[in-house]
Amino acid sequence: MLVGGGVYLGYRLYKLYQLGEKVTYTPIGVSFVRGKSIADSVLRVRMKLDNPTDASVNMKSVDGTISVGSDVVGVFASKPFTINQGENFFDLDFKILPNSAGTIFLQAVINKKTPVFKVTLNKRTQFITTSETFDLNA
Repeated sequence: MLVGGGVYLGYRLYKLYQLGEKVTYTPIGVSFVRGKSIADSVLRVRMKLDNPTDASVNMKSVDGTISVGSDVVGVFASKPFTINQGENFFDLDFKILPNSAGTIFLQAVINKKTPVFKVTLNKRTQFITTSETFDLNA
């Protein structure tokens, strides 16, 4: 009986992993939301989430960073949410880290080059965490 329960639990975890892997995350827009200071400002990344399955996915959280090269310029963390079947939209509001962001943006102005932003997301379901990394403007 114990072995059967372990097999069932393993199967359920595998199906949950598969379901989480089928959901695709696509950035569709980026904007800067100005606060009273740079520390109160956010870099908002609008995401389209596509769930091609016939089930909802309950997420414990999504967190991550946005960086230029090895310098982290912002951090993000969400509250629990549900990804319903079909297309869903979600804003990732990255809290700007003033020290590193200021240096990166100043270098971009001096060099007249738009920096390439790398986003790293950690997607947490009830039992499994998966990670994804992508460039926003490469």
